[in-house]
Amino acid sequence: MVRLLLCVRALVTAENIPNTLLGLTRTTCLQTIRRLSHLNLGDAMSNAFDADLDVRGLNCPLPILKTKKQLVVMEPGELLRVRATDPHSVIDFMAFCEKTGNDLVEHSEQDGEYHFLLRRKSD
Repeated sequence: MVRLLLCVRALVTAENIPNTLLGLTRTTCLQTIRRLSHLNLGDAMSNAFDADLDVRGLNCPLPILKTKKQLVVMEPGELLRVRATDPHSVIDFMAFCEKTGNDLVEHSEQDGEYHFLLRRKSD
């Protein structure tokens, strides 16, 4: 846990991490955060994702179809952030994740833009 906190602090403050400090580098920090991203650490972790998909301006069924296509090329456990503007996308993504077994980690709405964080299911 100490290692994770050092990684988050270093990445958030954009500090250079001395190689002698627990052997941490930016790469190992990102790997550590991804490995431990299943923990509920609040907003500090919401920027940690492996792929970003922008489907703003598209309506059903295109956001789901593009999401499905992106998830196919991702590794199990990786996180995908999807940004959409379709008001029905909340229901669509909840149903999609329930049907496919992918995990809807979080979703939010601000000013008519919907953000989804999905974890690709294990094979």
